Amino acid sequence: MYPAIKSDAINEDEARKLVGDEAVDKVLAENCDFTGRVIDDVYEVVEMSASVNFIDDDGDDRVLTVLYLINSNEQLNEMDTFDYSDYTFTIN
Repeated sequence: MYPAIKSDAINEDEARKLVGDEAVDKVLAENCDFTGRVIDDVYEVVEMSASVNFIDDDGDDRVLTVLYLINSNEQLNEMDTFDYSDYTFTIN
């Protein structure tokens, strides 16, 4: 079983410091989809994500991903009521 929050995840403030406001704002505006990570049995959440490409300070292509944890017990039947307030970011 995977942990609900990935070990390399960072919060929004850290993401903004590392990649800038433009990339964070852009990924938060993207449509997200289910990741299929197996975490709902233990943590009662499902994971959704969206990603954007960006160029880091060294000129390398990178990917910023936002990972949303959605309560699987309360919300999976009503997609328009998902609570997207629990999220972290990863940078690859």
